[in-house]
Amino acid sequence: MLAEANVALLSIVEFQYAQEVTSMSQVAKLFAEQFMRGVVAKNPGESEFHQAVEEVVESLVPVLERH
Repeated sequence: MLAEANVALLSIVEFQYAQEVTSMSQVAKLFAEQFMRGVVAKNPGESEFHQAVEEVVESLVPVLERH
């Protein structure tokens, strides 16, 4: 019985963690999208610059997710 309770509790904790990770992932991606909109708005017509910034921002998303 105790082992079953521990497994159930672990499942709940894992589920909550998965929700937090998903939520943080969404937050990081939303931040990246909003940041890119600002870059494009401030630097219209600079497609090469937009691409370079987007590549850097995309590489930072995993860092934002972890911290």
